[in-house]
This record gives sequence, structure tokens and C-alpha cells, in this order.
Amino acid sequence: IKEVSGIPIHEYVKVNFNAVTEIIDALGGVEFDVPQNMNYEDPYQDLYIHLSKGKQVLNGEQSLQLLRFRNYPMGDLQRIEVQQSFMSELSKQKAKLKYISKASKIYNAVNDNITTSLSKSEIVSLAKSIRKGEMVTHNFPTYISPSGTYVLVNKEEASKFVDTYFK
Repeated sequence: IKEVSGIPIHEYVKVNFNAVTEIIDALGGVEFDVPQNMNYEDPYQDLYIHLSKGKQVLNGEQSLQLLRFRNYPMGDLQRIEVQQSFMSELSKQKAKLKYISKASKIYNAVNDNITTSLSKSEIVSLAKSIRKGEMVTHNFPTYISPSGTYVLVNKEEASKFVDTYFK
């Protein structure tokens, strides 16, 4: 990101997959409209994805399957859209005071499975903004290579994007 945008990255959050499953299970699942049937198996990664298209409540393991699935007509670009849509639904459905009783389970899942450069106060501030529905996502401007095998940065649009959102 720094190389393409010129913006230095000072903070990071590294999430272990276990955090996703534990947090979603602690919250009782997330209702989500799965966009297509998803069937994929990769025993080398111990990855087995089997989800049916349609609206359903996904538990932690199913949510992780959704987030890891890659076989979309538009490839990873569509995968990113699904991930962002899922995170938006998670925030809308679960960032409510009625889930405060789950705080200790969520804290343990975060503490055990997430590494970050953020301070505790920064994490609390971020969580509050998510709870208020202030989470915003953006996709960096890209295009598919003529061969259809690569996603490339649209440098002209990327410069406008950086100026609009980060300067």
C-alpha cells in the first residue's frame, strides 16, 4: 500500500482465523445472504467449504468458509466485496448494547488471536466507531489485465483516490 499510495502505514492488525470463528460463535452467528453455492476442498490447507446460496444464519466456521472462498466469476475482487458486505452485516447486527454480556468471550478471542500495534484505547475508540455504524471500507482502484489473470493498480485513479480519502 505504501509503495502504491505513498502513504506510510504505521499501524497494523493481524488476525488469526480462530478469532473469527470464536467471535461469531460468541455472538450467536450472523444472518447473511450467501451470493452463490460455495463448494471447495483443499486438504493441504485443511480447508473445506460447503455453503448453499441464500439467506441464512452463519456460525463461526461457516462465516470463515464464506470469508475464505475465492471461486467467484470476478475472482478476488468479488471476494473482497463479499467480505466487506459480511463485515457490514456483522457490524449492523451485533454492534449493539444487548451483546455486552458477550464482552469477556470476545475479549478472550481477540486477546488470544489478534496481534496489533494499536493501543487498548485506540482499539476501544475503533470499536466505538464501529458500534456507531461509522465503519467505512474502500477498494483501491484496480483493473483486470487483458489476459484476465492479474489485478493491476490503476495508477491515475489511485492517485485521485489517495487525494480524496487520505490527504
